[in-house]
Amino acid sequence: MRRCLVFWCLLPFVLNAQQSFKKSGGLRAMATFAPVWMPFNENVYYNLNGNFNFYLSENLSIQGEGSYFLNTLKAARHGLLSQHKLLGGLTYHFLANKPFDPFLGFHPGVGVLRFSKPSNLIQVANPPESDVVPLLSVSGGANYYVGSIFHFFAHLRYAAGRSHAAYGALENLSELQLSVGLGLNLGVKVKH
Repeated sequence: MRRCLVFWCLLPFVLNAQQSFKKSGGLRAMATFAPVWMPFNENVYYNLNGNFNFYLSENLSIQGEGSYFLNTLKAARHGLLSQHKLLGGLTYHFLANKPFDPFLGFHPGVGVLRFSKPSNLIQVANPPESDVVPLLSVSGGANYYVGSIFHFFAHLRYAAGRSHAAYGALENLSELQLSVGLGLNLGVKVKH
């Protein structure tokens, strides 16, 4: 019974490995709940993350991404309540016309932050409660196309930025975000 289950689970991957894919002119999109770790301010949170790639060629795509803060698992030291992000840039795909699609991308963008006032810090008379900051981000990972409609993905993103609005303290916004799941393709063709 176990062998039969493993066989049926792996069959689409084995059959798909021989197919060729045309991604140029296609669109890949995904949405997921993503955990985020901010090592410099000891914060762990999760957000709703979505992105898309429009393939300019088999090896180059334009990527856009948005992240909406949902909740924190561990509170930040300096009162960061939330961080929403919009990023965009270029992504290089190492393999052309293959179902396995490893990539590396560079995506600058902006972060919208909201702060709470820590009770032990009264340095600033009228501190701001929010800030908009520039972000730089590098992402890497892989997509695995299982047909012309769906793909599996695993993405790891490092984003860096700083804010001076955190009640007189410099807030390091460096973070690691992991996204995994099932995505949607539009215009990706299976070549026979």
